[in-house]
Amino acid sequence: MEALSRGPRRSPAPAFASVPRRTACAPGSSSGTAARLRPILATRATTSLPVRAIKYLFGRARWFMGGAAHDAWESVRGKRDPLVPPRRHIFIGGGDFRSTGHAFRQLFVDLGGLSANDDVLDVGSGIGRIAVGLTGFLQGRYEGFDIVGSGIEWSQRRITARYPNFRFQRADIYNKRYNRKGRWRASEYRFPYEDESFDFVLLTSVFTHLLPADAENYVGEVGRVLRPGGTCFATFFLLDDGALQRIAEGRSAPSFHVQGDGYRTIRKGHPEVAVAHRLETVAGWFDATGLMSRTIYPGSWSGRSDGTSYQDIVIARR
Repeated sequence: MEALSRGPRRSPAPAFASVPRRTACAPGSSSGTAARLRPILATRATTSLPVRAIKYLFGRARWFMGGAAHDAWESVRGKRDPLVPPRRHIFIGGGDFRSTGHAFRQLFVDLGGLSANDDVLDVGSGIGRIAVGLTGFLQGRYEGFDIVGSGIEWSQRRITARYPNFRFQRADIYNKRYNRKGRWRASEYRFPYEDESFDFVLLTSVFTHLLPADAENYVGEVGRVLRPGGTCFATFFLLDDGALQRIAEGRSAPSFHVQGDGYRTIRKGHPEVAVAHRLETVAGWFDATGLMSRTIYPGSWSGRSDGTSYQDIVIARR
């Protein structure tokens, strides 16, 4: 079975249909985030652990102090956006909070066919960046869950209070960094929603931090909660022959130089920091859960010059 078809010609029933470059502006495009990350992550791969730790702590301290000063100045000027958390509280990726959320919303609509009346599940809702991007557009029901309690509390206080159709809950899932006392393992966690209860399920930068057993369970849960005809929008680091070749040539960011059991990572002792999955493995997970109609929009992380976004985007329909 062909895992990925290239260019405009498509095989009759590929596991994923590859789509050439889109012109829509996407978060983390090759001209922005990918270009900035490449030298940073390449440095991490070649620098000793103590040096990396010192640089990381110094960088975090500088970012925290700068963010606190910026937040204070905006408060004094009376220009604090109530739907943007203080920078020192943001634990997700960089970039402008508002514009990144809006850019993702455009991708959901343009690539995934999201409509205003859809019921949406946001797996790994973080501190509400995607949710904020959907406010003012989504009239259907929004549900988000995440393992980080502070992000859920902020989202409930700031977003749900203004948009009652947006709801959030904390998932007590074990995570080495964020929730060491978690009750559930990701590989056994059942999403807290009924079967066939959503039209659109999105997972941005979720599978990129899950090991294979955890990711396989999440794909199965997505298939369970999606209604017939529903859509899954998910981002990955996908490994095919082309990506592996560019990794070997040192063109990717992250470097994914550490080989795991069925995956690649950048840190042996903490593999969840960034996880890349084999394309054929991911295709098998989707096949098993009935998400047979799929399209992939390759990202720029592996060194491609025609990436739609930074990570690879998979659109799957039930």
